[in-house]
Amino acid sequence: MTRTLGLGAVVALAAASGCGDRPAPEPEALSAAVHRTVEEVAPGLSYTALTASGGSGGAPWSGHLLTVDLTIHRLDVVLAMDQITGQETTSSVVERSGALAGVNGGFSVSNDPWSLIHGDPAGFVVVDGVPVSEPVAGRPGLAFCDGEAHQEIRIVEPRLAVTVGDGPAGLNRAREADDVVVYQPIWGRSTLTAPGGVEVVVRDGRVAAVSTSGSTPIPDDALVVSASGRRAGALEGLAPGDVLAVGVEVQGPDGAPLDLAGCDVTSAGPLVAEGGVVHTTFDPAAYRESFVTERHPRTAVGVEPGGTVVHLLVVDGRAEGFSVGATLREMADLLRNEGADRVYNLDGGGSTTMALTGRGVVNRPSDGVERRRCDVVVVRPREAGGRL
Repeated sequence: MTRTLGLGAVVALAAASGCGDRPAPEPEALSAAVHRTVEEVAPGLSYTALTASGGSGGAPWSGHLLTVDLTIHRLDVVLAMDQITGQETTSSVVERSGALAGVNGGFSVSNDPWSLIHGDPAGFVVVDGVPVSEPVAGRPGLAFCDGEAHQEIRIVEPRLAVTVGDGPAGLNRAREADDVVVYQPIWGRSTLTAPGGVEVVVRDGRVAAVSTSGSTPIPDDALVVSASGRRAGALEGLAPGDVLAVGVEVQGPDGAPLDLAGCDVTSAGPLVAEGGVVHTTFDPAAYRESFVTERHPRTAVGVEPGGTVVHLLVVDGRAEGFSVGATLREMADLLRNEGADRVYNLDGGGSTTMALTGRGVVNRPSDGVERRRCDVVVVRPREAGGRL
């Protein structure tokens, strides 16, 4: 089936985007004649292959769309290897988690499998209501939260207040100089820190063990607090049995507590369209101009009015003659043509991947092979997720 979409003036954002003082070059228009092949994956879940040849002066592109009925299914965030310091392909996560389908999730600190700490999400992540990764300034999180009739999908702009005793700390990230970091069991088997600091195992608010050898094992029922340099003094002198308070509180932009019980969150960004209106300004400190205005492989989430239908879209790119990718604006227009009035961006580039259970990857990742990811957004039947 071929359908002509109303892409009209689908061009890169100009100077009004807030991403530079000069107009961005306008790329060749996307082809508006799109061939659609639709198949049912399960009741309430369909997969659509989208292709445009680039005829009549338009640019060729290829996209893949999952349309999900949230009264039947739910979206969950699954960490690679079920831990922070892990990497796993999208198709592997879909299969082992018993999901029907999935797309790559949020941004990652490192995709290098040979680095000591790899797979660490670059932004705010919550799993089953528990925050496990710090926010990145200027970038929101995309929350999938339990509701009475279906999940609610919304953007959150969190602050994370982590405290050890009466001082600030970080959460589940590489320890830096003069630093204090709290490691949860979901981080991995050990802290992966170098010797020279002080590390304290904390169980039920009391010190269980103290070490200076680095890379302390993290028990399943405890936290490890690690301090380095001048901050190590906060832990020096502690002994097993001493009280040590560790706090983790999510706050909204106003500093008030933010309740994310029943939510999964991935490190999305930016919010590209809201109320059917495409955004034209993005924080230049958080998003480079080329990220906004140039065509890349993209992954995005679109939500229809009423919130019961959600679209997961991937657009292939960096493949001359096959698919040119999309700008943020073009991606928003593609999803608005599917009926979405809210559009959220996920990680893209070489990470852009869609997989179906029993079928594997359905798009063409720009790396030439499927990239290992830090987290994946999966589609599951509501009852299989264990929550409403």
